[in-house]
Amino acid sequence: MSKYNNIKSIPIESIPKEEIKIAIKEWAEGNKSLENLLWLCYEKNLKTSGSHAGARPFIDFKYQEGLNKMVCLFERAQTIKGSDIYIQIDGVNPFSGEDFDKAFISIGNDSKYENETDSFFDLLSDALKNNMQEKVEHPLLKILNFLNDKGSGLNLRLIYNRDDSYDFSIESSIISEDRYKYYSDLFKNAGMVENKSENKNRYEWQIKSNNLKDILKKIDDISNVIINNFSLEPETDENKITNFILLAKYKKKTLSKNDFENWLKDENSKFLGTNSEEKENAETLKMSDSEKKVYVELKDKRRLKKDNLENESKKALSDTDFHKYFNDGVPVIYLFNGYSHIIKSLLYERNIDCEILGYEDQISVKGHLNSNLASNNLAVEDILEVSKKHLKRNNTRVLRKWRKWIIMSFGKNIINLLKGK
Repeated sequence: MSKYNNIKSIPIESIPKEEIKIAIKEWAEGNKSLENLLWLCYEKNLKTSGSHAGARPFIDFKYQEGLNKMVCLFERAQTIKGSDIYIQIDGVNPFSGEDFDKAFISIGNDSKYENETDSFFDLLSDALKNNMQEKVEHPLLKILNFLNDKGSGLNLRLIYNRDDSYDFSIESSIISEDRYKYYSDLFKNAGMVENKSENKNRYEWQIKSNNLKDILKKIDDISNVIINNFSLEPETDENKITNFILLAKYKKKTLSKNDFENWLKDENSKFLGTNSEEKENAETLKMSDSEKKVYVELKDKRRLKKDNLENESKKALSDTDFHKYFNDGVPVIYLFNGYSHIIKSLLYERNIDCEILGYEDQISVKGHLNSNLASNNLAVEDILEVSKKHLKRNNTRVLRKWRKWIIMSFGKNIINLLKGK
């Protein structure tokens, strides 16, 4: 954490000019390529709202005037394998700042290595430096500009996969049955196919292609179908608004500034709570009766499973056998792609210096894998910070090597071992 790099989105216009250099340096996280790109965006009056220089790098923007200046970044990103252009039309987390209701645009990449991250930012900088004239509207921006402030609850995503294929999708979180049917018919008429998911709170319609020119032509055709046929008005009955971002936008428009701030503060308290019970109550408030029933059943099963695990751990490996695998005095950092309490229960009453990093039920508003990992303190940088604490000295060489070799364990073999199987 630092003055300007503190998770919150800070409008660059609110920063004194004499401190812009400090802010950009902090945002760049020590990455010179990202720092150069941030400076170019500042000089070209493209306002950024977030960035990340580690594994799965990205740079974010808010909806703003002169958005067509960003077309050159889209054009370059869509030629870099692993790139992901993601647009949240209705904004982001209402707790992120007063501009939460402005559309959010993220240009990211799935690269895992420092040299790939540097190259990604350098290529974007070259595009911005050499192609600053405003170009013809990109089909993604055509859809964004049309749907902006229509309360659609839709997000757009264009991915250039590592296998040279392209995916374009229109996504939505939980919506009413009527709105779902309307979107299904509209996007089907536009040539899209629904990608059905087990997650009933998320819907996705998609098209694919192995050719850039073809995928852009298809997106343009889809944009024309949407522009010529979309007729839904923003929902005005707050009891029917199922999307929290849209509900916050509605409240912001209908309440005074002071009343809205108080409402948002109350919602934040409900969402965060002061303990796990309050968090749970806040979550169940947003559920239907049928969802609550399923939630309670799952909760009971988890509690029973946890109790069983604690009982099993007492009958598992003997202390002598246990310490053959976990040496006394050697700190252990356990990376688990699941709930940390499972491993904690398996280590019940064991005398071991073990820090467990696992899933903590934190879901990133962005939805990106790297954002979700970061929300649960499982990003590579978080793991390195924990590792530093356990080193007797800050050995930069060791940490650099660890960065390349950190492996997320699914823990199946370890769990069986701890159970004595």
